[in-house]
Amino acid sequence: MCNEKGTLNHILAGCKTALSQGRYTWRHNKVLQEISNRIREKAKTSKAVPQKAKSVTFVREGESKPERDQNNLNRSYLDTASDWEVRVDLNGKLKIPSSITITDLRPDMVLISESTRQLGIIELTVPNENRIEVSGELKKAKYAPIAEEGTKKGWRVRMWAVEVGCRGFPARSLTVLLRDMGYTGKENPFE
Repeated sequence: MCNEKGTLNHILAGCKTALSQGRYTWRHNKVLQEISNRIREKAKTSKAVPQKAKSVTFVREGESKPERDQNNLNRSYLDTASDWEVRVDLNGKLKIPSSITITDLRPDMVLISESTRQLGIIELTVPNENRIEVSGELKKAKYAPIAEEGTKKGWRVRMWAVEVGCRGFPARSLTVLLRDMGYTGKENPFE
């Protein structure tokens, strides 16, 4: 397509012609669509669980600590509200609500709960596998000002930088995101 040496790295992540034709964007958006479908699925079925006030449990000398409450251990991010709105940027027009911050940055996905004033930002990267770590750190740094501004305005902001390699291998960050959204154990949303 571009008359350059056709190495695997070039074809999957480095061809300027493929980039200009939107081939990398198409791949990114297909992965984003699958992730957003799974998060919407969970958001529909999640129920806001009232948080118990944290208390200090004192233990007498010689006694063992009480068992941890399994309900609190298995809580997902989505269980903290019941009015989640999932917005996905598949057409290049997603904006963070101006009530949170004014920015030109466009994350790939946002989860918004107006009632609890929570904002979840999900930024997907589909890099060459040897750039997965670098890509995640760059995305976190890019969206840190939004989290800072939102926090100043009374919002609880959470950010996930998710990477799925261009060959289809998911990074640990995808597992963390899915666990935080309520997928646990052997439950595999992509089977």
